Amino acid sequence: MVKTSTNDLYKLWMGLGICKGDGILCHSFLPSLGLIEGGGSGVIQSLIRAVGDSGNIIFPSFTYSYCKNRVFDWHHSRSAVGVLADLARDFPGCERSLDPNFSMVCLGPEARSLMTRNSKHSFGEKSIYHKIYLKNFKMLFLGVDFTALSLFMHLEKLINVGYRYDKTFTGETLKDQKRFADEAVHFARNLDIKFSTDRKPMGEILASHSECRKAFCGFKPHWCMPAMTIGDLVFDKVRSEPYFLIRMKAPL
Repeated sequence: MVKTSTNDLYKLWMGLGICKGDGILCHSFLPSLGLIEGGGSGVIQSLIRAVGDSGNIIFPSFTYSYCKNRVFDWHHSRSAVGVLADLARDFPGCERSLDPNFSMVCLGPEARSLMTRNSKHSFGEKSIYHKIYLKNFKMLFLGVDFTALSLFMHLEKLINVGYRYDKTFTGETLKDQKRFADEAVHFARNLDIKFSTDRKPMGEILASHSECRKAFCGFKPHWCMPAMTIGDLVFDKVRSEPYFLIRMKAPL
């Protein structure tokens, strides 16, 4: 069994260009690191040390609660997209956003302001994703490739691609023993347009860019790249080829 020590993680962050004061949005598949010293909590603690007291770390904790007609329990609804978000909530000062479909958790001095929900829209201007984008967070991929990047939906919303549309989901949220009605607007797939998501070609472009850092640890390579660099490349490509991030399905 491959083992990843605390020192291995330190070397990984250094190889990926993670520095003091950085903002990090982390997508992860922990088994890619093998047997980790300290487990998932060890990964989080190591990242905290890497970005220092002035850095901020965000983990997606998507639950898709309203999409599935479920109550969003801010305290207890678990992440459907990896364990690090759930583990991070046990760390002092962790904040969670109130988006019932695409919630996130954050550790760091700006956690509260970053996770404050100023819009019902999960993506696009005034969304939490836009705060992350404007602050040029580094997108960290642990054992996953660029197809896992949720930022793509935010960029598609900013471009206003024709194969997605604003869809409002309603439901109930439970927080601090209070239950209340809420809504969330997702930039959802237009089911009248027959397509499948295909981000692999864009991922290959991103991976070959000079600002994309790559390092190997455990079983797989890992990647790190600034959000705005990703945005610039996606904007350029999709504006010239509007369907570059999808694959159109042939009619039956």
